[in-house]
Amino acid sequence: MPRRDIEWIESGCAEGMEALDYQFALGKPRARRIAPPGRLNLILERLRFYGVKRNRWRRAWMRWKIVLRVRATDFLSSTRGRFS
Repeated sequence: MPRRDIEWIESGCAEGMEALDYQFALGKPRARRIAPPGRLNLILERLRFYGVKRNRWRRAWMRWKIVLRVRATDFLSSTRGRFS
């Protein structure tokens, strides 16, 4: 793994590595916060993952339908008491 990548990973994980008493490969870096990826980056990452693989898209579609059904059920059960 390139040195730059090791530095980046260890600086983002420094607090957790210290808490668990892990050794640093390149010496103790300064801890820094890593910003969560934006919505566009998440979408692009998913498209890179799924690519042109039909099987992945099919499994993802099944999973999304299940999640949507669970969320809709939860939403409807939480709003039932409000409107009656």
